[in-house]
Amino acid sequence: MGEGKQVIFKIKRRASPKEPSRWEEFALPWRASMNVIICLRDIAENPVTREGKQTPCSSTAGRAWRARR
Repeated sequence: MGEGKQVIFKIKRRASPKEPSRWEEFALPWRASMNVIICLRDIAENPVTREGKQTPCSSTAGRAWRARR
């Protein structure tokens, strides 16, 4: 069950607070034990959009921003 099924995430992102926002889509293979946290972790581990574009992981950018505060 679930073979070939995908979960699609549409995430609104921007490079910095002054940059315009954009939508990025990520496709993950469906698994029975999935939840939002697991999906976001999977995206952070392999940040490639549905179009095959490598995108920066914002978790490291967020840490850099918090360190400057």
